[in-house]
Amino acid sequence: MSITARAAELKVSDVMTAKVVTVSVDAVIGDVGWGLTTKGVSGAPVCDGSGRVLGVISKSDLMNPDKLNPSHRVRDIMTHVVYTVGPDDPAEAAVRKMVEHSCHRLIVVDENSALVGIVTPVDILCGIYAIERPPPPSEQRYFNA
Repeated sequence: MSITARAAELKVSDVMTAKVVTVSVDAVIGDVGWGLTTKGVSGAPVCDGSGRVLGVISKSDLMNPDKLNPSHRVRDIMTHVVYTVGPDDPAEAAVRKMVEHSCHRLIVVDENSALVGIVTPVDILCGIYAIERPPPPSEQRYFNA
């Protein structure tokens, strides 16, 4: 089977990040940039106290000088439109949705709209790369006993 055919079989659950960094809707903007940076992400779902996704916050939201006031809350500047995908959806459909909406992340939700992951273009590229790369070399080539 060709790499293209195998990549077409990838599901969102095969490539998504399941351990999702989330931000509280009540978080202070002054803390969010630092938090995203230390966690190594460029954006995150914004959730209420029950874990329900209310929006998305990204570093680009924090770069908007019209919105930038360190004392504001995330709810004041987050993107309220949330693009979602299901874990069983084809990864190709996730790519299509990202392109259609010019977004850099999709929130992965289950049939009850509960957060189960996040998927980005990098996640999908890594999934495709994992199909193509050869198996890892033997540990004995790199380590001494």
